[in-house]
Amino acid sequence: MGIPLVAAIYPDTAILYVSVVDQLFFWTYGVTLTQPASQAKEGFSLATLKNLVSPPLVAIVLAVIFIVVGIPVPTIAESVLNTIGSTSMPLALIYIGGVLCSANLKPVLKCVELYAGISVKMIAIPVVTFFVMAQLGLLEDMSATIAYMAALPRIELVLMLAEANGSDGDYAVCEIKMTTITCLITLPIVSLLMAIL
Repeated sequence: MGIPLVAAIYPDTAILYVSVVDQLFFWTYGVTLTQPASQAKEGFSLATLKNLVSPPLVAIVLAVIFIVVGIPVPTIAESVLNTIGSTSMPLALIYIGGVLCSANLKPVLKCVELYAGISVKMIAIPVVTFFVMAQLGLLEDMSATIAYMAALPRIELVLMLAEANGSDGDYAVCEIKMTTITCLITLPIVSLLMAIL
């Protein structure tokens, strides 16, 4: 949901900012957040480093090198990668739908911290991010792109990583569902606050 949205708003620069900042952050620090508490207590180890080196992270680093150095991507490779990339959203939604059918959401919906976290994640963090980046003199399109990415619903990858690492998948499903519903209200609020700032 996030990448097509920011690409429509800033077609020339959004994908680069999302790849470098948002996705790079997710595939490094975000991966460690979905590890079970028992592994997190062990601290940094060779196993942690092994978990960080993933195909998406390698692809992001290579893409940035290609862009900075100016290496052209062969047309056939670009066509294949675009086709593969266009399947990611439908496949992720099918996966989420299947998990939603089997998840027990009632206990999770009673968690007060879920609603507090949603309001902080979907309004406070994006607005503060935009304000701080603007005060640092960064480009407006970069500041807005990162703020919009922070304001969007949780991504399906959080659920997939949580399930793969044996974390609480039901909580992740519930959070994805709730943030997707509430973004219909919070995203216009964030846009309005960013325009005021």
